Amino acid sequence: MLFNPRGELQRRNAASKYGYKNYVRHMEQYQVDCAERKARLEFLDILGQQDRKLTRKMGNEQSEEIIPGSVLDKVATFICPDNDDAEEDDVSENQTNDEQSESLSPDALQSIELQNRIENAQRKAAEQPDNYVAWVELGNAWYDQNSPEHAIEAYSRALKLNPKQPDALNDQGAMYTELGDFQRAISNFEKALAIDPGNLESLYNMGYIYAFDLEQSERALEIWKRYLTFDDKSETAEQVRSFIQQYSETLETE
Repeated sequence: MLFNPRGELQRRNAASKYGYKNYVRHMEQYQVDCAERKARLEFLDILGQQDRKLTRKMGNEQSEEIIPGSVLDKVATFICPDNDDAEEDDVSENQTNDEQSESLSPDALQSIELQNRIENAQRKAAEQPDNYVAWVELGNAWYDQNSPEHAIEAYSRALKLNPKQPDALNDQGAMYTELGDFQRAISNFEKALAIDPGNLESLYNMGYIYAFDLEQSERALEIWKRYLTFDDKSETAEQVRSFIQQYSETLETE
């Protein structure tokens, strides 16, 4: 299964947890025991830019019960043969293993996980249209599938119910950025900052857009310097300092 962090803060937290500052996402590989309905984590790959593997952490020696309703439970249901069908079908063991191996590939697992998340979130939002959390969950699912238009619509429904939520504003802003709608993205980040003046994700994202997308270096420097007044010790702060140095030198040579 693939874990994709939403936003720089979540990425940084995961990077700290796994001890790799270049962390982008990670992939978990499980061995599923269909008969016992258990699963064992075989290994966990920490991935960097362009899915370059940074390291492999070995998993557990013991299998654990699969939690009903979890992603692993849905995967097990997908890959494990029905007992009645297994008795009727004369399928070789090698063929079965090949099919399971294909089903457990990272891309297949990611597709299954995302599709299940989207379907569950859509059902919940339809049943509870006044539930802010339900719409956020749907927005997050579309976010992880990199479907900006759908994610933006779901976050809009959530924000109509509760407009003073920096996280939803930031995530929707990130989706506007994916579409190249930088002004709407900045508007979202500014709304988040009006609610939480020290919101690090908003400050980081705004500085990034002004520097790299809108090429407004002076404005980017202002925002990044403001970022450092709230966070000056993290790995992201070090990155922000490098941006400030780089763009300050560029302005001096102009």
